[in-house]
Amino acid sequence: MRELDKAAMSWAVLCALLAGAAVAAPESPAGEALASAERAFARTAAEKGVKEAFLAYLADDSVLFRPGAVPGKVWMRDNPPPPIRLSWSPSFVQVSAAGDLGYTTGPYEVRSTDPKQQDTGAETGYGQFVTVWRRQPDGAWRVALDIGVPTPQPAEAGAAVRYGRSLVAVPPAGPPETAEKAERERLLAADRALAAAVAAQGAAPAYAPRLGDGARLLRQGSPPAIGAEAIRTALASLRGKLSWLASAGAVSRSGDLGYTYGSATFQRVAGGPERSFNVLHVWERAPGGDWKLVLDLLGPVPPAPPTAPSTG
Repeated sequence: MRELDKAAMSWAVLCALLAGAAVAAPESPAGEALASAERAFARTAAEKGVKEAFLAYLADDSVLFRPGAVPGKVWMRDNPPPPIRLSWSPSFVQVSAAGDLGYTTGPYEVRSTDPKQQDTGAETGYGQFVTVWRRQPDGAWRVALDIGVPTPQPAEAGAAVRYGRSLVAVPPAGPPETAEKAERERLLAADRALAAAVAAQGAAPAYAPRLGDGARLLRQGSPPAIGAEAIRTALASLRGKLSWLASAGAVSRSGDLGYTYGSATFQRVAGGPERSFNVLHVWERAPGGDWKLVLDLLGPVPPAPPTAPSTG
């Protein structure tokens, strides 16, 4: 949820305003329940530590990024707890009409408990997290996917939670399993179409017709860009080649909310080095039936450590 690697620790930047305008629907019981689950997740991390909290709240088929996509619960179980204290709170919540899929996003703060990190003065980092949640058969919310991006420290803390617009169910036709697979493929096709448009037109003009109300752009080192105009401005300053491939995703039973994720590369200069990222896109169904992008996150993948020279 929050970038747990050492690179995230260096982003203790004390500036920037956490932008806040979102298209907000009246408080909903489903949204409140999901916000409560996120707060309980954070509270468990504070009380019992990061590893115990993630093991308690990750779904069995969850995905984390360490550094690429990995089975979340298995990775967390098989690796030692990270030497950090992690705190976070949701600032925006959205839930599908069916109440089976939702996501939360907001600021996080990570503090190193590693004495070596503290000695460097880079023991505190900040960022924005995105957690995708699925309701389980027993009714409990569990984390399906968790990712974050390092950003400047937000100017405000503890702001009131905003809720997404009320979504209208567009349930896929046909048997549930077949219909869900077909709708997931249509969503992945929409993601591929966006990637192709970016390659052909550039990011700003490609994104413009595909953005939903209150869309959010989360990028390393910048506060969230919220709304079409802020995103257009952020993308207009992008210089270089951005490309990605969405490898997986899921859609709610009501066909109104979905997400895709995969890997991305950015090349600032043709022929120059490429930087690697993880990409998450969250989509909502527009009233006309098209999928619209409402959240776009690029999370940096730390460079691989240098290989020791052979002595053989």
